Amino acid sequence: MVTNYQETAQYAMAVAAEMQRHDSTNIMPILTDARLDAMSAGHLQEQLTHYSPELIREEYPEYKYAAGLVPLDNREYVGVQRIKKTRITRTGKWGRSSDANVSRQPIDIGMDDVEYGSASFDAFITFTVDELDSIDFARRHRTMGVIVDTVAEKVRAVQESYQELVNRIMAFGSSRQGVYGLHTHPGITKVRSPYKMGLNATPDQNIAIFSEMMRIVSRNSGQRSSINAILLPDQLAIDLDQQQRNTASDTSTLKSFLTSARGRNVDMESTIEMDTAGPNQTTAIHAYRLDAARLQGCVPKRMRQVTDPVYTNGVWCTDFHCSISGVHVVRPYDHIMFYDVYDLN
Repeated sequence: MVTNYQETAQYAMAVAAEMQRHDSTNIMPILTDARLDAMSAGHLQEQLTHYSPELIREEYPEYKYAAGLVPLDNREYVGVQRIKKTRITRTGKWGRSSDANVSRQPIDIGMDDVEYGSASFDAFITFTVDELDSIDFARRHRTMGVIVDTVAEKVRAVQESYQELVNRIMAFGSSRQGVYGLHTHPGITKVRSPYKMGLNATPDQNIAIFSEMMRIVSRNSGQRSSINAILLPDQLAIDLDQQQRNTASDTSTLKSFLTSARGRNVDMESTIEMDTAGPNQTTAIHAYRLDAARLQGCVPKRMRQVTDPVYTNGVWCTDFHCSISGVHVVRPYDHIMFYDVYDLN
């Protein structure tokens, strides 16, 4: 029997798509038009009920930026190359009626356009002829294990890579395309730390840095904004959690700040990205207002299959594409970064 490899590869992608539709934990599915017929879809679900592969997968770090540190806009803007947003400011004020002879200014609005670029990215997966022969055999004999192992793991690899890409862009952007990340947006205030934090600083000095960052945001915003999220390097977080606030207490410096009047409404998160988030890849602390109305990550075109399997250089290739616009900061005064804050060595 001669195998129709393109049809088999298309069937493999349809199996992957059906599995994604029934995977409630999949937060970044691949968009594809591939579909199984009702009978095949039902048979797949029946087989999966009794199939539990024992696979040891490579571990990856948490993708914290894509998973919540930057709220993602769920809308798509397919085909859009640049996204323009308009900031509106108010000018003028009321005057006393008795000041009739004083030159008055009208109350008016100012409109300032802010444009964000978009960067496109591509990836592909391949099926060898041997893999497709195995899938075709499994398909004809209704043994789904081979299909699931081969197809699901290839698609999982694409999804993992895509989530890693979104996470990286949301953190650092892509400077060549004018795409900004949370830490590289030109509107945020960046201040060199007056000293290094950690175990070599006193508890009061460590807490003073957090307090100063909160004061700067309050002052820059005219008390219109306040910090509710702080990102810091992993090792610094460990040090502050180990350092005692004073000799008479078992409370750590970190807990002391987070339970204080100013810190109790702050969510603090440590990320590996903060090891190099500052200018010239220095360590940094980024404090900001985490609010989807004031900060959004934009992905105009989510990951999707864009070609049917094509035979190229001895393998069958399927291409994927996405477009990412990075982080849109609505209120730059919500943000403050202190950099060169900690020695990693």
